Amino acid sequence: MRPISLVLLDLLYPPKCAFCEAVLKDSRQMVCPRCQAEISWLPEAERLQTGEHFTLCLSVSWYEHQFRFAMLQYKFHGQRHLAEVFAAPLSNYIQERFLHRYDLITWIPISNERLRTRGYNQSELLARAISERLGQPALPLLHHPRPKPPQSGIATAADRKANVSGCFALAPSPDLAGSRILLIDDVITTGSTLEEAAQVLRAGGAAEVLCATVCRTRPGALHL
Repeated sequence: MRPISLVLLDLLYPPKCAFCEAVLKDSRQMVCPRCQAEISWLPEAERLQTGEHFTLCLSVSWYEHQFRFAMLQYKFHGQRHLAEVFAAPLSNYIQERFLHRYDLITWIPISNERLRTRGYNQSELLARAISERLGQPALPLLHHPRPKPPQSGIATAADRKANVSGCFALAPSPDLAGSRILLIDDVITTGSTLEEAAQVLRAGGAAEVLCATVCRTRPGALHL
């Protein structure tokens, strides 16, 4: 039986579905039955993509419909608790495909300016939630020494690549020599951000970089 305090809290502040904001009967659900049934998970053949500096990137869903709505709430409207919603399926996928293939978990950093504005790094919250679920260490291996325009406002793949060029550096961290890294981000579009971060990790001694994101943008769709 649930504590009476949590029942009263649900009555005072009704929990809402992460994907459509329908009122839920129980805050432990997080997603309503309709969205559970309608969510379109990526089929096996489209979950993985390769990169130049990272080996594979695993994603859960296309960046559209329910996942796009929830991701915008997560990134731009302070809905930090959605890290747990996203971490649940992504952790399961990681466990299935990347078991025993990585030693450390890290995340894409954001600039100090954006951190002050937003109040949190959505990729770090996601990485730490995944770390807790999988029982694997999560460490800040990268930092973002200079501000840059957000990738979401840049229309072409070439301009996105130029925008992130040189924007990451290794943070004070353990020796990465021979380490296998799992790099976490929220959405992969052209892959430029992950490629840049993976290149820095590889230059720092990492033997391999695997990536995992909640969503994947359909080819040719560069909108946020």
